[in-house]
Amino acid sequence: MVSASGRIARYLIVVGLLTMSSALMVACGADPTATPTATQPPPPTPTQAMQPAPEPTPTAMPAATPTPTVDSFQSEWDATLAAAREEGKVVVVVTRATYREGIENFMRYYPDITVETVVGRGLEERFVREYQAGIHSADVYMLLSAVMETLGPAGIAGDTRAQLIHPEVVGDDNWVGTLDDHFCDDLTGRNKQFCMQATPGGITFYADENILPAGEFDTFDDLLDPALAENGWCLLDPRERGAGQGWFGQLVAVKGKDFARQVLTETNVTLHNDRPQAAQDLARGEYAACVGADIDDLTAEGLAANIRNVSFP
Repeated sequence: MVSASGRIARYLIVVGLLTMSSALMVACGADPTATPTATQPPPPTPTQAMQPAPEPTPTAMPAATPTPTVDSFQSEWDATLAAAREEGKVVVVVTRATYREGIENFMRYYPDITVETVVGRGLEERFVREYQAGIHSADVYMLLSAVMETLGPAGIAGDTRAQLIHPEVVGDDNWVGTLDDHFCDDLTGRNKQFCMQATPGGITFYADENILPAGEFDTFDDLLDPALAENGWCLLDPRERGAGQGWFGQLVAVKGKDFARQVLTETNVTLHNDRPQAAQDLARGEYAACVGADIDDLTAEGLAANIRNVSFP
């Protein structure tokens, strides 16, 4: 979750997202080795408006968000950089200390702007108290999406959508779906909480090899396999922080909300909050698969030989 405040926040979100392309663009389908620059953005991709108009059809898809031209973007970008350099420092709250390297990496490109990262997992109540006392100690929050349940009502979250100005970010070409699909604070405003899954396939989905063998169950589409519904599966409650929320967020980002809703309603899923118990149930064959099961102990004891890790593409 990202929420922004202050002049420099706009700069950090835009440049930070681009310089962290190795993490973010994996989910977006872009080249993770590309290193965009602030002063020389690539020419915009020709839009459909430049092509012969197609024959109208009743099922025509909505137009994508247009990508700003270099000319219309450059003046605002230059002003943002100037404001960032004048302010001199931006404070970013992250979930884990391991995220610091990615966030602070853009100082290699803009050494005259200091990025300070604060590990703030579990400190949202403190942030609320500080904000209510008039202390604005952070510019950007990159935390678990559930934290919005605390920060949102407190009024901390600013208009994140308005901070995004770079053509490579605000256009839809580099996103799964559209840019607006990744704002998940609510169904109407969609301007505060930007949600991203930076490691597709990295969240553990355990499957019983005897029920869901490799080669027959390896993609998100396979979640609708009748064998999964027939045997049932378990999911760490996605309404709470943890692997269940991360995995389900990945499913929504890749396949869309309609598909995710179909998975929840048609596949005989059981939500759980007990990871060791879920692992035991999975190992005994009570489920075909499970997200969020803690099978480390069972594996060490040789009791999970039939359980495999499914890494969805």
